[in-house]
Amino acid sequence: SYKITTHKSVDLFLDEDTDKKEKEYQEKVDRVKESNVNDDVADDAYKIAPVVAIKTLVAMKFERNPLLGKLAIKNAYYTCEYDRLHKTFTSQSTQKHYMEAHHLIPIAFQKAIWDKYHINIDCVENLVSLCPTCHKAFHYGTVEVKSQYVELLFKQIKHKYKAIDFNISLIEIKQCYGV
Repeated sequence: SYKITTHKSVDLFLDEDTDKKEKEYQEKVDRVKESNVNDDVADDAYKIAPVVAIKTLVAMKFERNPLLGKLAIKNAYYTCEYDRLHKTFTSQSTQKHYMEAHHLIPIAFQKAIWDKYHINIDCVENLVSLCPTCHKAFHYGTVEVKSQYVELLFKQIKHKYKAIDFNISLIEIKQCYGV
């Protein structure tokens, strides 16, 4: 049985540099004009080898494609996939409900997932549209909250994983969040 190594799990989300990169990514996603997003951008994205953005002695950070994040939000009709009744403010750039793209399996585990499954997790099948409150719950919520969110969203998108022959278990995804 293979286990995804989570030497820092939850701590991966809490450093200042990661927060800054996350904010930059969400801003890029929000600024993408829907008319510039061709659904074909998602075709076979999971098969493309991940691109390392930054490599240090202790970690690698991977590129994230904001077009895929925008497509996930568009496909969810600018609603929160955790709870479609959650409302947010109107985004200045889209004039629609502001939503954020979230990788259910965090990008911090890109290398481990690629090595085990040969799947690039920066793909529309791994992205969900969340209101800012639900998105922050993944990063800052208690273990119980994170577990609840992961379980519900995994149930909703596991059919997408199956469609690309990605047979990761709920237990493995929970390990990524330290739950």
